[in-house]
Amino acid sequence: MKYTVENAQKDINILKEAIRKIEDFVKSAESYPENTPEQKAIKYYSHCGRVVEVANRLNEEGYRIGNRKWTSNDVSDIIDQPSKDDFLKILRKNHTERERFQKVVWK
Repeated sequence: MKYTVENAQKDINILKEAIRKIEDFVKSAESYPENTPEQKAIKYYSHCGRVVEVANRLNEEGYRIGNRKWTSNDVSDIIDQPSKDDFLKILRKNHTERERFQKVVWK
């Protein structure tokens, strides 16, 4: 099949939409509040995508759940909770389907 100007334009439009989605995600991540340990967990997960790293960071910052340290399961529970927040929905999809961030955002 010959690559045409029309095909190139379609590819450009697909890439523009992908860029828009990534930019929206970055804006959401940057503006996400950090008022509670749970919100910090969500924001940290958006940066690294690994629940173990998030739990370690919260523990290093001195956050506790009762008298115990955070675990990766605690972080997973926060991310997997139902929410109307579009930002959290993207993170949940990334977490539950074990896909890389780029695959989730580009869909």
